[in-house]
Amino acid sequence: MTTGQNDEIKVSPNGHKQEPFGVRKLPGQKNLAQEYITPGKDFQDALARTTIQDPNFLNNVVQLYGQMMEFNENHLFDDAINELTLLLIGKNALGGYNRSLSAMVGTGIYYPEGAGIKMSKEDKKNYMEAQRLKFSSKNQNKEGSEED
Repeated sequence: MTTGQNDEIKVSPNGHKQEPFGVRKLPGQKNLAQEYITPGKDFQDALARTTIQDPNFLNNVVQLYGQMMEFNENHLFDDAINELTLLLIGKNALGGYNRSLSAMVGTGIYYPEGAGIKMSKEDKKNYMEAQRLKFSSKNQNKEGSEED
């Protein structure tokens, strides 16, 4: 099994694979970090790359696009369709979440609030505790395999 990187896959004493930690590029995969900040080329591509949290907004955008395409025989709506596409592309710039996601994928470090996920104090505490446990168990596994 390849990870797309030159990282070696190690086998622990119990026979399970220990893959390298972090976000890995799959064979044939484009630069994932770049995908978050590259705008779409047409309406469908821009829509697929846009973060839309309100289903009503999504419905309205799709309905408007459909109506413009239906009556666009003489290309009268080409400019309006282009502006709607630019609206979707610009929506990704709001809050900087796509840049944040790109940075998280590039570094392999994920933090929910960087992706626009609001966390309560309790959620933050639980998340940090889970991270601490995850990294402490990885360190224990490293130390245990080195002693063998």
